[in-house]
Amino acid sequence: MSKAKTETAAQKLVDWFPNYNREQIDGMMAIIGPVLAALPGGEAFEDYGFEPNPGISWHEFDMIGKLFVAIDDSTNVEQAAEILFGQDEEDEDEDEW
Repeated sequence: MSKAKTETAAQKLVDWFPNYNREQIDGMMAIIGPVLAALPGGEAFEDYGFEPNPGISWHEFDMIGKLFVAIDDSTNVEQAAEILFGQDEEDEDEDEW
């Protein structure tokens, strides 16, 4: 993503903040901050108190982003939950992660 696209996307989010209370904004930042802190260049987020989310690099970031973009209704959310956390009958004996 170009610098201009990043600036536009981040600014749109900030411009939307007045529609939320502090708790909602903090909740969004609790998701965004640690993920971006884990990426190269993310040291800037550490300056704001966010610890990097372990296990996140460019590939994982790309996959998570694609999942978020693919979800557009509650059915998609339920489907993602089942795929990510559901267990097949043959997996029931294995420990959950």
